[in-house]
Amino acid sequence: MPKYSSPIVGMWHHPPALGILRAAPIGCPLTLRPEPTNPHDSNAIQVWLTTEGIPLANRDKLREELQGFGVSMDEFLKEPEWFLGFIPKGAAQIITLNGDTSGTLSFDPQGKPLVIFQLVKGV
Repeated sequence: MPKYSSPIVGMWHHPPALGILRAAPIGCPLTLRPEPTNPHDSNAIQVWLTTEGIPLANRDKLREELQGFGVSMDEFLKEPEWFLGFIPKGAAQIITLNGDTSGTLSFDPQGKPLVIFQLVKGV
């Protein structure tokens, strides 16, 4: 089954998503979740990271990043998952997910975050 990639957008609107992405390593597990009730886009697809998805080796960097967003490591660890942003509207319109879909984190050559995933079904 082929793999696809999409940018992750909107993280600056959802602190501390940007800090989490700065500390998360390539290959970190992500979840894509359809959000059909989104008032701006019924095709919206959310990108989530589980708290335990950040390896212990990255926790010091994460702690530093979170401080810049006013979130402590204890607060981070209390939540089971964190919302990071969305797949852009144009890409989300051509993707149909059957429930949650797994993906992994990557970065483009400019350092912008990407989600890598297998397409369940294309329209």
